[in-house]
Amino acid sequence: MKGLATVQILKEIEKGTGKHIHELFDLICGTSTGGMLAIALGVKLMSLEKCEEIYKKLGNYAAQRMTILIRSDIFCNSLFFCSLLLRETCLR
Repeated sequence: MKGLATVQILKEIEKGTGKHIHELFDLICGTSTGGMLAIALGVKLMSLEKCEEIYKKLGNYAAQRMTILIRSDIFCNSLFFCSLLLRETCLR
């Protein structure tokens, strides 16, 4: 999952600088799940550990849902995962 790879890279940046990502950048943005990560880090000021937890939890949930959708011959793309991540990070 691309989002988890991004989280790992950002964790290394935080580790190397001793600062949170939102303290290092004036603008944080992304597309698809990267956009949701940008909101979580830049607006909600979530920790990368929390973001990783959300990605893993939603990844398991999305995988279960995609299996059901694929068996039902319904096309599924990353928009489904993004909507889950948006709901988890922003609407709480």
